[in-house]
Amino acid sequence: MVFVTMLSVPLRAQDRPVITRADVYVSGPLIVTDLKCSGLFSEQIVNTVESGLPAVVELLYALLNEKEKTVRKGMHSYHLQYDVWEDRYTLDRGDSTQVFYTFRDMGDAVESLRHITIVALDDIDVNARYLVEFSITVHPLQGAEQEQMVGWVDDTVRRNEGDSWREHVLNINDLIHQFLKRDKIPSNQSKWFRAKPFQPKALRHHMGSSSGAISNGGGSR
Repeated sequence: MVFVTMLSVPLRAQDRPVITRADVYVSGPLIVTDLKCSGLFSEQIVNTVESGLPAVVELLYALLNEKEKTVRKGMHSYHLQYDVWEDRYTLDRGDSTQVFYTFRDMGDAVESLRHITIVALDDIDVNARYLVEFSITVHPLQGAEQEQMVGWVDDTVRRNEGDSWREHVLNINDLIHQFLKRDKIPSNQSKWFRAKPFQPKALRHHMGSSSGAISNGGGSR
């Protein structure tokens, strides 16, 4: 696989990704969120993907208690790639893949993320008050180190049972900690967006899937 190195020229302020809305609710045994974003795809990102090179979207989140102490943190990753031979785009999150036939359709899907898992209800006090913060980054994959990190996250998602899962989660949380430092936000990472405080038992319930699905199904030619 071929990887591209990001240009050193910083993005303009208006090109920085922005999270505009976060709706938090309960789906099955989980607390999940729907996110609205804008400004994710600079000309550089679009050109990179359309040339056949991969890019990745990283969504970071941190669940805080009412004292603003971190209770849970993590990352969801989404891989974007264009197949120049098949003339189609794929959006891969590790456990599911969507196919699109225009970059705009794929981009619209990424800017409306749905059913993003935050935490299991059994892991928190449903009577307490919490808030959740999000930040999103979009960039081309940048070599073996990036490939290893994203692969590590995807592998952990798949190994979601037993002691190995618990060990992997602890390791991933250590890895992600560096991304949660507010004073080291890269030029293409959004500012942290804080959703409204909530009490788990008072959240609305939704019976749909909570697998981290992405909205706006496959596009059409």
